[in-house]
Amino acid sequence: MKGTFSELELLILRQRSQEALRLIAVRGDLHTSVAIGYVRSADDRLELDPDKRVREALHLVSRVTSSQS
Repeated sequence: MKGTFSELELLILRQRSQEALRLIAVRGDLHTSVAIGYVRSADDRLELDPDKRVREALHLVSRVTSSQS
């Protein structure tokens, strides 16, 4: 078992990582990726992608999947 992390060590690392992410979010510095079809505006709001081809492709996917249900 030499060279491997014990379950306790992994748990501690996971907890530290989650706490670090939480503190970054509280500070307002956590920036996650935006879903396809949306863009982040200058004032940090989510808006639909201005690219017409992207919007049309998403509408096509939505129509195809809803017609298959």
